Amino acid sequence: MSTSDVLLSGLMQKMSMAGVSLTGDLRIPFYFGSEMLIQQDLSQKLLNAESKGLNDIMSSLLSKSIRMLINPTRISIRQGKRIQENNTYAGKAYTFFLDKDGYANDPVKITFEGETGNINPSMPGGDQKMLQYLQLHDLSAEPRVWVNTKANNAICVNHSFCLMTSQAVPFGILFYGFFNEVMTIEDDSSKPNMKNWKLDFTAEYTYPNIAKMSKYLVPTLLTPGVIYSLVHSK
Repeated sequence: MSTSDVLLSGLMQKMSMAGVSLTGDLRIPFYFGSEMLIQQDLSQKLLNAESKGLNDIMSSLLSKSIRMLINPTRISIRQGKRIQENNTYAGKAYTFFLDKDGYANDPVKITFEGETGNINPSMPGGDQKMLQYLQLHDLSAEPRVWVNTKANNAICVNHSFCLMTSQAVPFGILFYGFFNEVMTIEDDSSKPNMKNWKLDFTAEYTYPNIAKMSKYLVPTLLTPGVIYSLVHSK
């Protein structure tokens, strides 16, 4: 079983135990965090083919990350291709720059846009919404390196992550990378107690691989009726 498969399985198990179903329900909370925030270096654990320790990682992600009270209102997921166009005497020539798996895909770019809700501390839940809004801002402004006191004060690269599910990506997925800029904040005088925010994120890795989304849907989508239709459609 690959690391992606194990992580997906662990994610589903942990969130199921918490009473959350990963079926694309938009009410499922998003989680934002970083290695500095949870005080764990995830890079090697996530990249290794071994499954050891991934369940512990999932526990840390869910317990120490920022759990969104109000999910982002808009998400844009983009992934370009590494293609170079050249002019030749015979016409156009295209060069594809491939990774070890044969893909020419660029890193995934994600834009999250949301609204804080009423952050007036005198309103019910306003203090929690205010705190979460400030925590998310500070997360995007974190330094790129951190000191891992659990590993002889090693200097580590600080990767950020987002754990989410939606109708667009209808299974639990972890985006692992970095914020491109500090949170953009929009203040609208017509809504003094609400702030609009925006985060741009580059995912160096996704778990599971977002380039193989259909693979993770096949077990749940291929009901006997669908299989019959596929077999007899030709």
